[in-house]
This record gives sequence, structure tokens and C-alpha cells, in this order.
Amino acid sequence: MTLRDSPFRWLGSRGAACDLRDVAPGVRQLRLTSRATRGLGFPCTPYLVDDALVDTGFPHLRAKVHQVIQGPLVAICLTHLHEDHSGNAASLARRFECPIYLKHIDRAGSDGLAQLAMYRLLYWGRPAAYQPQEMPQVIDTGGRPLRAIHTPGHSETHVALFDERDGLLFSGDLFITGFVSAVMSHENPYQSIRSLRTVASLEPAMMLGGHGQQIERPARHLRRKADSIEQTAEKVLQHHHRGLRTGAIVAQLFPESVALDRRLAWMTAGEFSYRNFVRAAIRHASTA
Repeated sequence: MTLRDSPFRWLGSRGAACDLRDVAPGVRQLRLTSRATRGLGFPCTPYLVDDALVDTGFPHLRAKVHQVIQGPLVAICLTHLHEDHSGNAASLARRFECPIYLKHIDRAGSDGLAQLAMYRLLYWGRPAAYQPQEMPQVIDTGGRPLRAIHTPGHSETHVALFDERDGLLFSGDLFITGFVSAVMSHENPYQSIRSLRTVASLEPAMMLGGHGQQIERPARHLRRKADSIEQTAEKVLQHHHRGLRTGAIVAQLFPESVALDRRLAWMTAGEFSYRNFVRAAIRHASTA
């Protein structure tokens, strides 16, 4: 830990809690919160799936995670590279001498980890360095196979992991809310649309998300969100072709969130906002 990180670690670990609960046969959810993340209403929820771990939580809660996970671990499977999901991969892999799997390692530079914004240091913390392996098509958890499905949009490295035997979908950050929301500056809404529909076609029995979501028969929710993103992106382009600027488009499409969007943009140095959705819909329109 560097001196630069230490005050963030102290603030970000205040009120730390790590609860372990059964959510399905052979599957346990770690619910990680701190005082800061409870204020956001945003727990992080890795999953122990037999002897594999899907995501690892955020660095500020490293000690709590190590207390709860007793092992053995045969693999760590990261749904994507963001620090609230990958933050404890390095220390857990060393402790249990297991591989860390990540999809499309070659695209790992696209998620803003090289120079973390201050809000990310405060809420989550800086992950220690590690060397992931390219995620195989199917991961053996010691009890069931998990199929890795590339689901970019939120991140170029993003995967959903599907347990075909029991119909369980570990969705990471593919589905956070059921409506169009603020996004990070590197996201691609058209990729998200395709990813949501790809996963919906699997007709999962249960979706277990990276931030506490547990949704039975989620396919209709996934399709509805894909449709909502698609329709909103089309409206963005219509307003853009009429000559409206980004702020005016946000006011047209998200009128109840204009003040919130200014706060989000200020807090995150522009990395997270509704404005980013508008810009991304325009920037990536050719990929629709």
C-alpha cells in the first residue's frame, strides 16, 4: 500500500461487513459492504460456486474476504476487470495457488484501471497486480461446468457465466437496473443490447448479479432492458441530427435526472453520467 492509497483505504473500509449466505445448492453469495457503499445502496456480491470463486470484491475489504473464504479454490473467474470485481484476485490466487481467469486479456486496457479516478479509489480501492489467464470456454468448478459467454458493453472483458445444469446465470454487471441509467465513459450501449439479448436467449432460471441482484426467470427483464436501451439510443440520434447538444439531449430524455447527472459528473470527474450514454450512443452508432 502506498501513502497515496492509505487514506482511501482507511475511509473505504470503515463499517466493513462481509456476510456469507446460501443462494442455491452449492452456491454461496458474499455480500460485501462498507459505510461508503451502503450510502450508495450498492453492495458487491462475489459467489462461491462449489470450489470456484466468481469475482472477488473490492480491495478495501480484502481482510474480510480472506476471513470468510476458507477454500479450497480451484479457480477465480472474473466477470470483468473493474476493481470492485477483481480487487482481491491477486491475494486470493497467491493464497490458494489457483488461476485467475479473465476474458479477452488483450482488451484489459480499456476499463480505466491504469489511472483510477479518485472516487474509485475512495469507494473500492486499488487492486494489486496479478497475471490472469485467458478464460476457457468452460470452467470446471469442482462440482459443475460454467460456460463463459462474452457479454461486452459495460466492459470489453465482460463475461456472464452460465450453469446449464441448474439454469443459474452469474451476470456480473450486465444487468444493474431495469432501465437506462448513467454509464461509464468507455461503455458501448449497442454491445450491451446484443449481450442482453444473447443471455436472454438462454432462458436462465435465476440471474445472480454482481451487486446483489437475484431475479427468477430474468429473460423478460433482460429483453426489456435491451429494448429500452435501443429505443433511447435511437432518440439520442434523432436529437443529435436535429443539432441538439449533449446537455440538451440529457434534459429531453432524462428530465428528472438533470441535477443528479451534474452531481454524478462532478463526483466522478466525468467518468460516470447520463451524458456518457448520450455520447456513447452517438460515438458508437455505426456499430448498432
